Amino acid sequence: DAHGNSIFKWEANGAQEATICGFVDSNRKIANLVLPDMIAGRFVTAVKAGAFNQSKCGMTSLTLPVYCRTIGAKAFYGIATLTRVTITPVRDWTAPMRAGALAIGKEAFGSTGLESVYLPVEVASVGDSAFANCYYLRELTMLGRPVLGRTPFRRAGANAGSAPVIHLDPSLAADTDYLATLTQGRNDIDVRTDALVTGVSVSGISLPAGRTVRLSVGVTRAAEWGQVDASRVRVEYRAQFGD
Repeated sequence: DAHGNSIFKWEANGAQEATICGFVDSNRKIANLVLPDMIAGRFVTAVKAGAFNQSKCGMTSLTLPVYCRTIGAKAFYGIATLTRVTITPVRDWTAPMRAGALAIGKEAFGSTGLESVYLPVEVASVGDSAFANCYYLRELTMLGRPVLGRTPFRRAGANAGSAPVIHLDPSLAADTDYLATLTQGRNDIDVRTDALVTGVSVSGISLPAGRTVRLSVGVTRAAEWGQVDASRVRVEYRAQFGD
């Protein structure tokens, strides 16, 4: 909290920033781990290398700090119980309305139980083997164009039971070198480049001759790339007309 009473070990990083280094009590049990945005009045901007490496805390979900710029090497490595991570769109603490950039370090989430990974635009780089050996990974969404290290998703999804799905910018899907690094040459990957719809709004209703109601529908997309696949968008409208 603002007074420094925390379940986390941390260290100062400059005058106003902090780096999380792990749990104060290494035997602590916690299923849904939310890393704080601030500790002792400092902005949390990093998770130290190895901070939670092979932790036995029973973590199943993880939420990263909004100002976090760096996830160190092996920060969450080997946590087999971890199935979900929320990477919040990063903000620059010096100007919170401005987007920041996040670097995910070498093997940061390697050998975890992650089933899906959603990388927002603010993820600038994904290090060597960052998500390697995540055998149950079924879906990967990359909204931006992060720089990739070597074998970032090696053997990911090997035990998922079906071909992993990758949502990707069409220009990256067309880049054979980038795609080869991302997929490690697997030919069973389902690459999708259609737009990711996050919201639907109705802006107008008309009733032309024939009494067929027409709705003017707008969609909100997660990223600028991709075409909206209308067959995947469903709008239900129920109305009762008077006599």
